[in-house]
Order: sequence, then C-alpha cells, then structure tokens
Amino acid sequence: SAIHEGRVIYSNMQKYTLAIISVKCGECFSLLAAIGAGVPLPMTPIQQMYNLIITHIAVMATIAFEQGEDYVMKLPPRNTQNDMLMRKNMWIWRWLPHVIFFTLAVHGCLEMSNFTETGFVTAATLQGSSIVNELSSGRAVCEFAGSLSTDKRFSVDHDPFHCRCFVREHGQPWVEAREVDQWGPSVGSSAGAASTGKGDHFAQENTPWKDGVQSLLSPCSDAHGAQHYCWNATKAERPLLPQGRHCAATGTRRAQATTFVAIQLMESATVLTMRRDDFSLGFLFTNPWFTGLVAVKFGMLAAALNFPSVADQLDLADLGFAEVAVGVGFAAVLFSMHEYFKIFYRASILSALPKKQEEAKRR
Repeated sequence: SAIHEGRVIYSNMQKYTLAIISVKCGECFSLLAAIGAGVPLPMTPIQQMYNLIITHIAVMATIAFEQGEDYVMKLPPRNTQNDMLMRKNMWIWRWLPHVIFFTLAVHGCLEMSNFTETGFVTAATLQGSSIVNELSSGRAVCEFAGSLSTDKRFSVDHDPFHCRCFVREHGQPWVEAREVDQWGPSVGSSAGAASTGKGDHFAQENTPWKDGVQSLLSPCSDAHGAQHYCWNATKAERPLLPQGRHCAATGTRRAQATTFVAIQLMESATVLTMRRDDFSLGFLFTNPWFTGLVAVKFGMLAAALNFPSVADQLDLADLGFAEVAVGVGFAAVLFSMHEYFKIFYRASILSALPKKQEEAKRR
C-alpha cells in the first residue's frame, strides 16, 4: 500500500542519515584523535577522497533499495511537529557506539601497524631529527643533516642520511623484530635499492659513512643553542637515503595502507549493519545493489594493492595476507559491536511502542 511504501522510504532515509553521519563522524574523530595523540594520520587526503566517492556516496546510496522492517506497519503515525529524522535511541545505541569503537579500532590498527613496520609509533619519532644523538637515544628513527647560514639559521636536508628501524615481518606483532640499519649510499648508486634493508646496499661499510659520522659531519649549534649535524664541507652531492624509500617512510606507508584497508572493511561492515535492524548477515544478499557495489569496491581495492602504478596514486603499498588479515580482524570486531548494541536498539523500539500508540490515540 501507499502508506507502507511511504513508511519504508522514511525508514530508509533514517538509516541512510544514521549511516552517513556515523561514518563521517567516525573518520573525523579518528583524525582528531591522531592529531591529539601525536601519531601519523590514518589516511592521506587522496585516500579520503577515494573513500568519499566509493563508500560515502556509492555504497551508502544502496540503502534506498532496502526492504521494509517487519514492524514498520505496527508503528503508530508519528507526530510531525516535534519529530526528528534521527530518534534519540539511534544516537544512543547506533551512532555513539560506532564513533567510539570505530576510533578505537582505527587507532589500534594504526599504532600496531606502525610499531610492527618500524618499531615506533609517534609522528615526531617517525619524522626523524637533525639533533645530535636523537636516534641513539630512541627519540628518532632517522637522522638528518644540514648547514648553518651566516646568522646561524639551520637549513635541514630534505632526506635523512641514516635510519634505523625494527621491522617485524608481514606486520605480525608476535614475530621477533629485525633491525634495519640504513645509511645513505654514494650519489647515483641507490637505483633499485630495497627499502626493507635486505641486502647490503645501505650497510654502513658499503657507503661513504664507513669511517663513521664524524668523517662527513660535525656538531654545530644554531642561534638557539641546539646542536645539529652539519656537513664538514659544502658540496652539492651528499650521501643521503633515497626519498621515500628508507625504512621509516616505507614502514609508515605500509602501516597507513593496512589502516586504510581496515577502514574500507569497517565502513562496509557499518553500512551492512545499518541496513537492517535485525541481525545483518541474514540479509547479506537481499540487496543486489549493495552486494554488487561492495564487490566492485573490494575488487578495486585489490587492484590498488597489487598494481604498483595504482598503489602509488593512492599512497598504498603491496600488503601481504597477514597485513590484510589485521584489517579483517578489526572490521570483524566492529561488526560484532554493532550487532551487540543493535539488541538494545531493538529493545528500545519495542519498549516505546505502547507509549507511542497511546499518544497517537490521544492525537
């Protein structure tokens, strides 16, 4: 009937609004938490744009094709004067748990991945430093050098000359860490070098740094008294690690790629749970638009992870099975959380039904 169709349309509008606000707020809180905690951002701008188009627009729109809930005709006519599109119980039992647990899951994945890929977590440590002895004290992954101007202003190089990471193979936290100690090779000799540190291309004894740091650098104090590494001689060619290919840069990128996969999975699981008020897995294939677009979405993600040219455009990396499994695990936890709190949401609907029916009779 027309009344039934109208109620289904209104219910789907509520579900869409709930899903889109939950997902966007979850991402916003995750980014704010990263800034507040001083850790790398979980997604790059290009990844956010990709996710906006694929998940927030395409997959979300499939909620419009959902069938009605079995109780939709049992609800009394709503009071349009004081009625909000999203009810109070939606905010309490659906939106709030998602924002809290999504943020925790994103940062759990991000911090664990950064730790397994580099041995460190905070952004300041992963960015490196030009201050003398910061790496040896564990406050920096990479060491930078530079030069002083006549007024003692320090100008730092774009790339580090030395990085030391502690890598656990395939992002597995239970595996023993392997030390990766990389030094800048001779200029023009870094082509094809492995960023994981396997082999001896970046080994200190095979680089201009074989006689020690003091052979090329000396401590120098800037105008504020901070001691930096300065080059002994002014020269255009400096033995630096290749841009974006040292262990800190590649480790951070792999951690971010793992987190991006987790976010893609978690947001798809969120849309799945928001589609229905009942247990979601029973309705996994009832909406062909949702099933088809999710299949296309993960097909595109698989292509992005396996084709270097596409991965470079999206700031992704070629992840192994274990790293993808980490994202699947966090998505499964978030999905279970949604289904758990859905129990209380359905109970709140049923408990409020007699009161609403009495109000409808009085009107």
